[in-house]
Amino acid sequence: MPFDQLVKLCLDFYRKEEVLSAQNIMEQYLKGKRMAERQGYDATKRILEDMLKIVLDPAVELPMFFAIELSRLPPVCVCLAAR
Repeated sequence: MPFDQLVKLCLDFYRKEEVLSAQNIMEQYLKGKRMAERQGYDATKRILEDMLKIVLDPAVELPMFFAIELSRLPPVCVCLAAR
């Protein structure tokens, strides 16, 4: 799935509070590094972009997380990737 579409999917699905919570958890594993503080009308989108860049960086080691409640996950289909 393209980067921008994945960011949009997460932006449409997760609440700002959930994104900020995930950011705090992610920062715990960045070995003392802090993510940039984002402000403004598109802060949540930019936080998601920062987080996705970190997840895609092969030099960063993050723990593996699993979904417990699968019904809570956003739907993803091939049709999104084709847009």
